[in-house]
Amino acid sequence: MQESKIKFSGKLLEYCQAGGNINFGYADGDLGTIQIPKTSVINNENMPQWIRIEDVQSTAPNYVTRLIRGGFKPNNMALNGTLQEFSFSVKHQTGEVENVKISRVLNALPVVLINEQYWCMYNLRGNARIVSDQILEIKPNLEQFLRDCSDEDFIKYSGDAYKGTDLNGLKFTSVTNDVGTVEFMYKGWDDSNSPGLQGSITTCPDGYKIPSQSEMETILGNFAFSENQLPYKWDRGDKGIWEIDAFTKPISFKGTSYADIKVYSSKKQNEVGQIVFYGLGNQAENSTIYSDYSFVANTNDRIWQFRHTIYDLRSTNSWATTQYLRCLKEPGFFIY
Repeated sequence: MQESKIKFSGKLLEYCQAGGNINFGYADGDLGTIQIPKTSVINNENMPQWIRIEDVQSTAPNYVTRLIRGGFKPNNMALNGTLQEFSFSVKHQTGEVENVKISRVLNALPVVLINEQYWCMYNLRGNARIVSDQILEIKPNLEQFLRDCSDEDFIKYSGDAYKGTDLNGLKFTSVTNDVGTVEFMYKGWDDSNSPGLQGSITTCPDGYKIPSQSEMETILGNFAFSENQLPYKWDRGDKGIWEIDAFTKPISFKGTSYADIKVYSSKKQNEVGQIVFYGLGNQAENSTIYSDYSFVANTNDRIWQFRHTIYDLRSTNSWATTQYLRCLKEPGFFIY
């Protein structure tokens, strides 16, 4: 078989298969470059909105370099899981034509735009890498929904807890012990995997990532406040005034009272976007859930702590307990 005159780099090279087919699971942002001889002509008519081909400076003599980028359409839930394809051809001076087909499976999670970044609306659940396991409904006002919903729905929309390197979420449940007392725990917790979780980009569906501490700090600070201070005004100087709000919801499960759970939210004053953080506590050993705190994983061995007994949230060092996963959209994409 004649060697291709097209030179691929980046993800295009990584995923390139025989016959010029490039199949991504999901990818956006900079997908890589193609280099073609200056005497060749690229035909990219009928290019779909989700992809762009841009001229960039070439580092190879007698070659033209083009960057291929994938776009992101926020909350494009109707097309979730569908195959997006784009084909183009390159005609060489010899008359030979090479065809290239790029495809990806669309990954869409409900997101909210906060401070120029797209944050996932919900905690992850099920297999943290699989989109179809996640909550895919869009709630225009999630905070109000959580205030009004049943305890059963609150537990459902809280997502799952995660531990160690296991990507399969642990679901909130209860058991009755030998003396007839109801105990609450995360189903499937065992001692075979350290409960501490190190968040990473491979913990989320393709196209999303676990936020770093500094990324969390763009929307949250370290706060302790009383109920009569709500919504708490966070003056960030040239970054504007932010509103940190919270409310308490008593939760019962299967007829037994569990705990008072605090739900926290953050938004920039006079902007629409609001992110809501919540959970059902943490479990550090194979016994019961500790309902006083919920934790959200960050990278760099950090977690964000949300307290349920008082209004208190802050960043802290990670420790050996279950954590919730909240994703952030990976950067580098364009909006279409």
